[in-house]
Amino acid sequence: MPTATKTSGSQFDAILAPRRKPLSEPVAERGIEAPSKSAGKLAKSKDPDFRTTTLYLRKKTLANCEHRLKINDDERDMSELVEELMNNWLKEN
Repeated sequence: MPTATKTSGSQFDAILAPRRKPLSEPVAERGIEAPSKSAGKLAKSKDPDFRTTTLYLRKKTLANCEHRLKINDDERDMSELVEELMNNWLKEN
């Protein structure tokens, strides 16, 4: 039985070769700005000003709030909404 001899590389090398261009120039020279670590917001899970907590909410209440945020194109997440409501409550009391 004849055995197939494997040529160098994969059978897909010819297809993938155009996509495998080495990045010979530094990012700045290509006119692309490298992402800065300080440019983005610090994740709440990494931010020392935040603390994880558990709240018990009725499923329907949570679902209605999430739905209302979505239909109003509100960019806040649930934790931001709860924090705003709690801060308002603190100001009033």
